[in-house]
Amino acid sequence: MSSVVLRSTPRIWSFIRFTFAALFSVVAIWSTSARAGDDLAAETFIKGLANGAIDILGNEGTSLDARKRAFSDLVVANTDIEGIGYFTLGRYRRIATEAELQEFLELFEQYTANFYKTRLGDYSGERLSVTGSIARSTNDIIVTSELRLDRSPNPIPLNWRLVKSEKNYAIRDLEVMGIWLGIEQRSQFTSVIANNGGRFTALLERLRTKVSSGQGLSTGSASLSTNP
Repeated sequence: MSSVVLRSTPRIWSFIRFTFAALFSVVAIWSTSARAGDDLAAETFIKGLANGAIDILGNEGTSLDARKRAFSDLVVANTDIEGIGYFTLGRYRRIATEAELQEFLELFEQYTANFYKTRLGDYSGERLSVTGSIARSTNDIIVTSELRLDRSPNPIPLNWRLVKSEKNYAIRDLEVMGIWLGIEQRSQFTSVIANNGGRFTALLERLRTKVSSGQGLSTGSASLSTNP
């Protein structure tokens, strides 16, 4: 399979925005044969998430706004917002007060939710195939899959990193063609802080602006490093 090399941040985020938009508008395909070393429960979690998204997308008896809310709620509820959020702060987490961290997590959740709301229904007809899973530890699992687009003969490899709690799994990160989204987001957030004299409040200010205008990862250049 030929590979696509994405070297610049704008190109990376342009590709990621498309992939996420397509990801939860898929026709899911799941293999039923067990494979040695696989975590079938983790694979079932991804299957259930995709099926839930399909149910929401197909519910034409509700308004588009209601479907947008339900769609973003579904994804956010199954994502480790706190774990991802803290990771994206890098070393700057240590300079923030408890109140600032709490506000950051609230803004980060809304920022994430806005992405799904703005992209709902943009793409359809893609096929997601789960190909396996690897348990890195008892509570850290990678589920491997491929996304097939109608217009391309080459599947896009997607690796889901899941964390397991007492109750369920949650998405911690997603690797798209070798690019981990959490790492890309951390690069954006830490750049905002570094370019503003190391002020954590600079990131909060930027997120407040993005959230208040209904923006998320899918709007504009998707970069907080530029002025809103």
